[in-house]
Amino acid sequence: MRLVNIITFITTIGLSLAQCPNTLSACGEACYSPEEYTCDNGVLCPISMKNCNGACYSPNEYHCENGSLVYGPESGDASPAPVPAPSTPEPPTIPEPPSVPESPPIIEQPSIPEPPSVPEPPSSPSIPSSPGISDNLKPQRDPSIPSKEGKMILQIDNNTGGAWSDDEIYWVVLGRNENHELSYLDLNGDLIKADLSLNDATTPRGNRRYASSIVHKLSERKYVHLPAVESGRMYISYGEPVYITFNDGGYAGPDVNNETDPNANTLFEYFEFTTESINGTITFHGNTTRVDFFSFPYMIRLMNSTGDYDRWEGDTGSRDEIFNAFKNSVSEPFKTLVDDYRIMAPCKTTFNEGKTYGDYFDDYINAFWSKYSQENLEFQCDAGSFKGHVEGNRMLFTKSGDDRTFFVDRPTTQDVLEGRGAFDRGSSSDPDLTRIELVIEAQLCAAFNRGIATEPSKWKDVSSYYKSEMVSNEYSEFFHQHSVTGKAYGFCYDDVNDQSTLLECGNADILIIDLKW
Repeated sequence: MRLVNIITFITTIGLSLAQCPNTLSACGEACYSPEEYTCDNGVLCPISMKNCNGACYSPNEYHCENGSLVYGPESGDASPAPVPAPSTPEPPTIPEPPSVPESPPIIEQPSIPEPPSVPEPPSSPSIPSSPGISDNLKPQRDPSIPSKEGKMILQIDNNTGGAWSDDEIYWVVLGRNENHELSYLDLNGDLIKADLSLNDATTPRGNRRYASSIVHKLSERKYVHLPAVESGRMYISYGEPVYITFNDGGYAGPDVNNETDPNANTLFEYFEFTTESINGTITFHGNTTRVDFFSFPYMIRLMNSTGDYDRWEGDTGSRDEIFNAFKNSVSEPFKTLVDDYRIMAPCKTTFNEGKTYGDYFDDYINAFWSKYSQENLEFQCDAGSFKGHVEGNRMLFTKSGDDRTFFVDRPTTQDVLEGRGAFDRGSSSDPDLTRIELVIEAQLCAAFNRGIATEPSKWKDVSSYYKSEMVSNEYSEFFHQHSVTGKAYGFCYDDVNDQSTLLECGNADILIIDLKW
């Protein structure tokens, strides 16, 4: 079924009214801004959305019958806006898309975060740790697809609502085989070693040779059997294929920062995975990602053969709703990330070195550096307890129970956003020393992106993320808010404190991909 902008937001709100600031209203024990949210039978929902038995939904796409959500707009509601022509995707035009509430893993109370000048209400009941969605909104398994011994099923569903036909949707899977050789996946579910002879066609733009035979239309096959694949990547595109050119030992894929790249105007998404063959079954590790960009929404669901693993990740809302919500919610610097085809990650465009906002985090870094040149930074993580302080252009850390010293260099805005440079270095030839330094760097990188670098007591508190008066990665924040679980890979170290979209299980049976528009 098609997944739309529906989130189980709050199931129960206390009967007593909250004492709220003058600018806010009360919904049970919660305080909220009436300019952004409405209280519908004791449940907080964004304006233009309604409550159905604890779930917030768009009445333009769903209606509530006997306490259950049913696909189809409410009587009298206007039909959905026309879909842009596939060949020339138009920029989003919906003036007021329904904004999606903060996802539960990000918020631990039903009241919605106020602007920084308004204090948070002192107490509110907790929200369940993950939102529930009804079974018919999850990607659905096609029982007619046969299983194949020693492999798992990769199923692809077209839920674009008629915007794109199966003949206009393309997919390709790349990865490395058991000999670590670059390969592509054929329709039989076999990895075929890649070589230059596969470059058998010429791209319509850029006059570049590419491998046409490795790409498949959804009308040709809606599933494939997945074997063990090392460092796998699946590209899915609308309107035209992703153009892949093999070279010696590697391949040239899409480079959306290069205007001359033949994929520059192609609508595509990708996800990354690794599968292992263990005792004749597949173990799957994979995730959706927003580390580079957002182009169109999709959702994945992973299930195993023993029935004790069933999880999903993905985007909420239509493409137009997400584009418009982004432009209406982020600050001016982040509005520059939007073009007709994608919402780019900050450092892929205007936040890169030498660009307009290339110094965006610099003042925050300076404040952090000044603070911890005068006092110690102390934090705990799975790797242990650490204490550090600034000396010159680097930080010196010690670990409880370890007599060694670990070093982290002073980062730049790009290091923060990309997890590179000072936050992906390690300073020693000693692998164990470097491993621990990389752990420290990941923790610092995540804290800066989440706006809590100078508040280590909040590093593990998901409800504190992106709410500081300090700058933060609003791009990452947005995609956490517009996720079915509140999780996202908004930056490379978003897995710190388990906030990424990683799905993994043994005895993997099927991965279902729901494509949306």
